[in-house]
Amino acid sequence: MQDIPKRVKRTLRELAGCAHAAELAREFSALSVKFDEWKAGRITVWELREAIHRFDCDTARTLAGRYDERNVPPEISVAYALTAGLLDEDEVPEEAMPYLAQALGFYGYGARQARDGEGDELP
Repeated sequence: MQDIPKRVKRTLRELAGCAHAAELAREFSALSVKFDEWKAGRITVWELREAIHRFDCDTARTLAGRYDERNVPPEISVAYALTAGLLDEDEVPEEAMPYLAQALGFYGYGARQARDGEGDELP
């Protein structure tokens, strides 16, 4: 891995945090549906409890691992978030893009963008 300037590393950490929050919010919305189903009497309190347990033991832990810098460098997390649509490319400063290029290539980001007609491939 190449050395990343401190200001860029800080920006990538902040972007990874934004992506983590966005993905967590998306998952909370899905869990919220279970609460609505429980309130409407479509599922039991035990089924709701199981959904909460699965969220806590599986989803939340997976997300924590995905965005924990001790496990995954922020440039990988940000590249994943761009590929997953959690971040938009215009949210990433141009000076950070070269440090994401390898990870974006791994995720097939440029090819996917070109194939979907969503923009030009990254340099």
